[in-house]
Amino acid sequence: MNASVAQVGAFENCASGLRYGLIDVEPFEEQKIVKKFGVKFRERRWGLKPSESFDDFLRFNTEVVIESISLPSHLDRATLIRVIAEQRIKIFEADTELKKLLESVQSAKGKSRGLKRVVDFFLNRQRDRMDAIFNSYAELFLASDLSLSFITEFTDFHVTYLAALEAIQSVVRAATVRMNLPEARSNFRRYERAFNAMKFKLSPIVEAAENAVFRAQALKWYVLLSNAESVETAFEPATIKRSKMNQDELSRLNWEFKQDSANLRRIVMEHDRAGHVFHPLVSEPDLKSHFGEIVLALTS
Repeated sequence: MNASVAQVGAFENCASGLRYGLIDVEPFEEQKIVKKFGVKFRERRWGLKPSESFDDFLRFNTEVVIESISLPSHLDRATLIRVIAEQRIKIFEADTELKKLLESVQSAKGKSRGLKRVVDFFLNRQRDRMDAIFNSYAELFLASDLSLSFITEFTDFHVTYLAALEAIQSVVRAATVRMNLPEARSNFRRYERAFNAMKFKLSPIVEAAENAVFRAQALKWYVLLSNAESVETAFEPATIKRSKMNQDELSRLNWEFKQDSANLRRIVMEHDRAGHVFHPLVSEPDLKSHFGEIVLALTS
C-alpha cells in the first residue's frame, strides 16, 4: 500500500476508533473481596468497556462499506473484504499510539476521565495530520482525471470533521466533570445516568460524523477499486480514470457523500448556536486555494 493510501487508511481507522472508544462502550460495575491488613473488604469499582475487539470492529466496518458499492467483475467481494480488513488491522497494529489507547479501552481500564483522553487523542491527531491528508488527496488528483472540485469535496469534509471533533470535545469535557462528582463516584446509578446523558448529547454529532466518514469511505474506495487490477493491489492503481467507473454509481455515491458531509457541517454549526465553539480553520474559497497550492508544489 502506498503512502498516500496508508495515510487515508490511518484516518479511517481513527474515525472508527473514535466511535469504538467513545460511543460503543458501556458502564460496568464490578465487586470483589480483597484482604488488607488481615481484614476482608468488599471492593467495588466501575468504568467503561466495549462489547467487542477493535479488530472485529474494523472487519465489520470494512464489510459494510464494500457491500455498499458495486465492484468490477474481476474483484471477488469476499476476498476483497478479507484483504482490506487485514490491511487495516496491519496499519492499526503498527500504530503504537492508537493501539495503546484502544487496548486500555478493551481491557476495561476506561474511566470517565479516559473519555476525555480518547477525544483529545483523535482531535490532536486530526489536527496534526491535516497537511498529510491534503497532500494525499493532491497526489490522488495528480494520478487521476478527476476534477479538482471533486477532490476538494473531500478536503472540505476533513475540515468539517475536525470542527465536529472540537464540538465532541466540548460535550465530553462537561460530561466528565459531572461523572467525577462525589455523588456520581459513590453511586453507580448516578454515574450511569451521567454517562447516558452524555451519550444522548453526543449521539447526533457522532452519528452525523460516522455517516459522513462512511460515505467518504464508500466513494473513495469505489474510485480506487474501479481502477484496481487485482485484489492484491486493490488500493494501488497507477492511474485513476473516470472511464473505468460506472457513472451512475459514481454520481450516487458522490451525491450521498455531499449530503452527509453537508449534514455534518449543519449539525456542528447548530451545536455552535447552542453556545459551544465552532471555528472553521479556513473559508471554503481559501481551502480550495490552499489545496491548489499543494498541487502546484507537487508538480513543480
